[in-house]
Amino acid sequence: MKTVGRVIADPAAPLFHRFDSLAGQHVLIIPHSRIFDFGRGGAAEFDEISSSGDQSRLNGFLDHLAAPLADEDTLDGIVAPAPQSISLNVSSSCNLSCSYCYAARGAFNGAQPEPMSWNTARSAIDALLNGADASAPVTIGFLGGEPFVNRPLVHRCILYAADKGQAKALDVRFSVTTNGTLIRADDIALMRAHRMAVTISIDGGASVQNSQRPSTGRRGVGSFAALAKAVEPLLASPQAGPLFETLVLGELVRARDHRGLALSLFFWRTKEGEELDFLVRAQGRRGPLWLALEAKLAVQNVPPLQLPKSLARELPELRDVWIVTPGGSEARLSDGCIQVPIPKLAERLVQALDGA
Repeated sequence: MKTVGRVIADPAAPLFHRFDSLAGQHVLIIPHSRIFDFGRGGAAEFDEISSSGDQSRLNGFLDHLAAPLADEDTLDGIVAPAPQSISLNVSSSCNLSCSYCYAARGAFNGAQPEPMSWNTARSAIDALLNGADASAPVTIGFLGGEPFVNRPLVHRCILYAADKGQAKALDVRFSVTTNGTLIRADDIALMRAHRMAVTISIDGGASVQNSQRPSTGRRGVGSFAALAKAVEPLLASPQAGPLFETLVLGELVRARDHRGLALSLFFWRTKEGEELDFLVRAQGRRGPLWLALEAKLAVQNVPPLQLPKSLARELPELRDVWIVTPGGSEARLSDGCIQVPIPKLAERLVQALDGA
């Protein structure tokens, strides 16, 4: 901690308080709030010193008991402890127009028209992590406005802080305060991949919510329906997504070990926020083959997936993303995106290797 000033204690202020209890005789040393028990004869000796009028002798005794320990600051110092948490106002704008909004319904009267930049967010995160106490959790919060108006920055901050925190052996956690209407499947996946507390602002039932929290620029259009639809997947079992990813990983390992497939499995993620659940390198008949897999509980409400641009540059031979789902049938969802049900995954791998 940094000492920013000093305040000298009143010399007339008491330094101790003698008291007895059913457990014995004690003295409270007021600096640092320490209580000491007296041994045999100790109370009588202390009482004799404190009543003798010999202030130098008493002060020497008290100074010894009140001395700061190795990990304590002196009490006359005004210290500024390093923060363990920060809140990032990533967006002052909002997609709702709440009647009681303190921020002029998200506009802040034009005082903050621009969203937070990556340079500002990164500098704040760096300062937090560089000075944080590794023995306690570190928390980065996101608020606004509506934080998910600036979704790319939220995602980038979480991935950056998680990576840097891991390198520093820090327990980095996250929080977000949101109106919930803009939450997407990729946001939920990010929340569940990290320790993240999610606070949803809601005023009540549909009539109250729609009356007090209408959508911006759409007179008479409430927000309750959009909120209910967006948060429904979030309220589903928070373990379902990670468990299914583990199931897909197990199926890949089983296909490698039981079918004798030459597979190497990787997780792929960049600091810019691009990621894939699984990147698979396989040995086909005519040479190596790369496969990209994403585990999804359902394909509904999932944005069309394409290969991240940086990965496509590194592996130009990689063409499709396989969306592995619990059920359904194999189908091409979009250009570069194929749905593969997990019961068919091993068979599909064999077919891909036979053709490679």
